[in-house]
Amino acid sequence: MRFGEPRGHEASARGVLEEGAIGDPMSPPDGHPADDVLSLVIDTVATVAPTVGRVGAESPLIGGRAVLDSVGLVTLLVTLEQRLDNAVDLSALFMGQADPDAPENPFRTVASLADHLRRSLGRPAGS
Repeated sequence: MRFGEPRGHEASARGVLEEGAIGDPMSPPDGHPADDVLSLVIDTVATVAPTVGRVGAESPLIGGRAVLDSVGLVTLLVTLEQRLDNAVDLSALFMGQADPDAPENPFRTVASLADHLRRSLGRPAGS
């Protein structure tokens, strides 16, 4: 493998993007999992922190039980931005969060981040 080539999770995430499932909110269902955005976030966490173990929708991203450390979280946000062709600015949003424990904080769990990405991309829930 050469530097810069996509690894397993990166290749599958790029395939989703290249086929339009994430980047094009009007694309029809095309055989991808029921929730491409959630799958993308989970795959990206696994890529950023391959030793973290099982990651699911309710895995915490911030706080005392977070599955990532602070550097891992920043890496996750930057990697997601890149995989989404910079359609969202997660880093700026993260820096603007006043209260990390607020219930509306989109970075609390994998699911809350996926929900935020869906809204930002104009996609309906569960897509």
